[in-house]
Amino acid sequence: LDFDMGASSVDLDLSKLAVERLNVDCGASKSVIRLGSRAEDVEVDINAGASTLRVEVPESAGCEVRIEAPLSSKRLPGFTKVGSGEYQTENFGSAGKSISISIHAGVSSVRVTRY
Repeated sequence: LDFDMGASSVDLDLSKLAVERLNVDCGASKSVIRLGSRAEDVEVDINAGASTLRVEVPESAGCEVRIEAPLSSKRLPGFTKVGSGEYQTENFGSAGKSISISIHAGVSSVRVTRY
């Protein structure tokens, strides 16, 4: 799935879909993206400008997040920092399903939570 959004407010619930690849380009936006665990491996690429971004991932899936956003606030409760801009959940290597998220942001607020 590919989404190209400008100045917008988006609540995107994909939890009931088997999404394997998601590309999101958002400018000055407020975006909430809820991912599911129906696909084995999910790859997400998010490019954001001046945005408020919240990504929700299921606890049953292992998740890694790579963030390149030096001027942004970052909150990733339940994730462990494993490198510069790299975070993983405890079950990333052992879960049957995995989600890999890459975030490139300007001046944004980024939050990745588990549900």
